[in-house]
Amino acid sequence: MNKHLIPWYILTSSLVLLFSSAYTVYQCMQHGIEFGLFLTLISWSVYVLCVPAAHGRLIIGGLFKLLSGKSFFPEPYLWGFAIVLNSVSVVFAPQVYAKTLMTYIFYRAIFIPSYWPIFVLTAIGVWYRFSIGTPTYLAHKSTHTAFRHLLTIIGLLVLFYLTHQDFIVLLNATVSG
Repeated sequence: MNKHLIPWYILTSSLVLLFSSAYTVYQCMQHGIEFGLFLTLISWSVYVLCVPAAHGRLIIGGLFKLLSGKSFFPEPYLWGFAIVLNSVSVVFAPQVYAKTLMTYIFYRAIFIPSYWPIFVLTAIGVWYRFSIGTPTYLAHKSTHTAFRHLLTIIGLLVLFYLTHQDFIVLLNATVSG
């Protein structure tokens, strides 16, 4: 590992953990501990299922590599867990999606086919490195990294483009009461 990048990993990991902890505490204070933790998991799954980026490589993959010395790509497993969590939530607790802006829009995206390109781009982004394998990825690392970054940017642009009307409507409804 490049010694110059270690402080960036520590800084980024610390910021991710700080933000996640603050969000969890906020949701628990707003909705109670049990429902707040559940809502935090649902919110996390929205990020996992809608953003084609490395979801757990920094914290989970880095920790696994530190402890075992082997590389581990947790994205496909986290994506599978997020799908199962949302499948169960949609069937047994659909009211949870109405609690926050992003979970409500995500709930709409699940059932409206015009939003499904978001999930397709995310699936490509998550499974890309996993499917080509580590040796192929490392052989042309700069090309594959550039492709993944481009895919992440395109995925975010598609996400914002498809959901911006819903954000505007919901923000107007929130402001006007």
